[in-house]
Amino acid sequence: MDVHATLGAAERAAVLGLIEAVTAADGFRPLSDQKWVHLSGAAADAAAELAAASRAAAQPTATPAAAPPGVPAAGGVGPRGDGADAGDRAGGPDRAGRDANRVVRRGGPLALLAWIPASGRAEGPPVGYGQLQSGDGTWTVEVAVHPDHRDPQGTVETLLLTTALAVVADLGGSALRVWMAAPPPEREAVAQRLGFTLERELRQLRVPLPLVDAVRQATAPVAVRPFRPGGDEAAWLRANNRAFAGHPEQGDWTLGDLAARRREPWFDPRGFLLHEEDGRLAAFCWTKIHHETRPPVGEIYVIAVDPEFQGRGLGRALAVAGLEHLTAMGLTEGMLFVDGANTPALALYASLGFTPARVDRAYVRPVDGHGGGPERPQTPETPTARPIP
Repeated sequence: MDVHATLGAAERAAVLGLIEAVTAADGFRPLSDQKWVHLSGAAADAAAELAAASRAAAQPTATPAAAPPGVPAAGGVGPRGDGADAGDRAGGPDRAGRDANRVVRRGGPLALLAWIPASGRAEGPPVGYGQLQSGDGTWTVEVAVHPDHRDPQGTVETLLLTTALAVVADLGGSALRVWMAAPPPEREAVAQRLGFTLERELRQLRVPLPLVDAVRQATAPVAVRPFRPGGDEAAWLRANNRAFAGHPEQGDWTLGDLAARRREPWFDPRGFLLHEEDGRLAAFCWTKIHHETRPPVGEIYVIAVDPEFQGRGLGRALAVAGLEHLTAMGLTEGMLFVDGANTPALALYASLGFTPARVDRAYVRPVDGHGGGPERPQTPETPTARPIP
């Protein structure tokens, strides 16, 4: 086992090859979106972009001469797009710099690589990968094992998880959570043997497109418009963080989190639908097309209603608007993920025609010194702690 705080280009390429093999075998990527943007480099690229923008904004500039009314000042882009207005919409240069630093701090996962040992050293591509992310005491790990190196005992996965437990204990964490995508019984057995208990279920639901006429007719339409990059970030972050306050994955997003998603090849502002009332962002439905599947599938990636506007049927209306957009893009199936304990949302989606497709599960357990744990695996080197770029 190797524990890396930074992956070199060759190591990253090897891990991406492992992820591709697992995706091909299982039919879906083994990493969540949050983990993927760190591995792919999108999070680091977004952080660097924000830091560069912050440095540029902090450079002193000469005061431009006054311009006649209605004529842009030197360096400006007009009354509705002058520099101050753009800065306000994006949160301002100071906020951008804080977000860049926060992306680096929050975006510091550790990489766990399992190899086949030969002559006392690792050789060949990795047979297992784990990405370990810090949190408020509880760390989260997701693992992938190459299809050619899986066995009923879960040997490689056991090694990855026991190593993760040891690292978290060394770094002062109190608990470890492991997410498993559609885990077969043998994977669940590994978690149970290591003392993990079921914490959450995330259900994937699917619906044929187009929606049936009865669903559309029972839904009052609302006006929506596409997201405007460079103009809607602050309003969207405010609405998202209010709607998902306290949520472990979707809450407390920053400009850097949003920028990382915008760098992903699937991002399309046309499918990022916003609904406004009285000049405020009231609800949104952000869709995503999975072109890697055959046939492609359209996802409701994030959907929410600002708490001040809840109880008006906007969740249903935005869901239908998002699915109608995916239909117009030629998709024949829609899907989404919803927490298994979110009874109102499950009822809403059932009324739209969604049915269960798979269940992902999160298991959690305390680490050594916080309720006991397995013996730490013997590793040849002490891990260091720097973010994966």
